[in-house]
Amino acid sequence: MTSPKVIYFPFYALFLTLLSVPMEASAYTLPSVVVRASSDSIYHGSSENAGEASIAINAELPISANWIAGLQFQDSNPSGVRQRHRNISGYLGFDKKIAKNWLSSTYFTHRAFPGSGRTWDYDEFTTRLTHQNGLSFGTFYAPNYYSSSVKALGANIQYTGRLVDRFYWRSQAGNINIPSLFSYQYADFTVGTSYKRINVELGYHWTSETLIQTSVGTIDSPDFVLSVNYVVF
Repeated sequence: MTSPKVIYFPFYALFLTLLSVPMEASAYTLPSVVVRASSDSIYHGSSENAGEASIAINAELPISANWIAGLQFQDSNPSGVRQRHRNISGYLGFDKKIAKNWLSSTYFTHRAFPGSGRTWDYDEFTTRLTHQNGLSFGTFYAPNYYSSSVKALGANIQYTGRLVDRFYWRSQAGNINIPSLFSYQYADFTVGTSYKRINVELGYHWTSETLIQTSVGTIDSPDFVLSVNYVVF
């Protein structure tokens, strides 16, 4: 699986699917469970857990030909006070093929951070247009971004391409705008490979700003991130 964002699990699944099968066969048809181990937890270009390694499990259930529901649990061991180190996300998505080679995706996600030192929970609305060649455009809006009084808007562009055999590469660039506070840009370049049920990725991540202890958390470049995904079913 992408997700999402990360790549976030739902979108990660979508891109791997688009690389391997025709658009006509890219609809979700069966429940799926994916386990992910990562050297960092990246969301919207920045680390959520201060660079600590994390483990996550994501389960998705197709409701119909277009609707899908999912639940993700992610955890890492904090070196200090637990903040965004543990996350439970529930999401509902609608995927629809438009035109010949495009897929439109709209998701609502609620993200909760149980056991944290303060309340980070928020809701997020995301949209994405994905072409069969691996190019995609996404937007997001959060009315309570890590804080009940903070709104955030974002947009990104992403491309996934083949290298050789089972190897692929992915590049992404995006912007996050928090009108009441600041804005920042982020980018990453990732190389990955898949074999049977296992997927391994190594990516380099960059953010334009380093901001410590803001009301939406720390913004910092996470640099190199290694992740391993295992498709349970």
